[in-house]
Amino acid sequence: MSTHQLVNDWQAGGTPSTHTCKGCPWTVETYAKPRQETAAAVQAAYNAHLDPMAGLTMPRKDTADVVTVRPGPNGTVRKSRRVTIKRSCDGCGESLGDATEAELEAAMCGHTLPSVAAEHGCQTGAD
Repeated sequence: MSTHQLVNDWQAGGTPSTHTCKGCPWTVETYAKPRQETAAAVQAAYNAHLDPMAGLTMPRKDTADVVTVRPGPNGTVRKSRRVTIKRSCDGCGESLGDATEAELEAAMCGHTLPSVAAEHGCQTGAD
């Protein structure tokens, strides 16, 4: 079993800095000066590569639909509605919140959406 360790090779601004993991082939390059924000972003990316399921446990955003009513010409009323696409658990059918960008992209390309039962904590017959 390999031991993971973050190795930073900071360079001056304009020259790419390379950040690697000593225990696997993970690598990321940054082009910003070594500031606190850059170091925090590199650390977050490194932590995410150690636990790829970490981002899936974050709660989804749940944006409400919005209806806007405006006065129109000659005393008429104009109504507009902004709808946010939602995602439901494929195990139990309960609403989870807004669909992610990756899920929208997959749906528009005609691909099968990934199962979200594990994100919701449900068991399906496929598990």
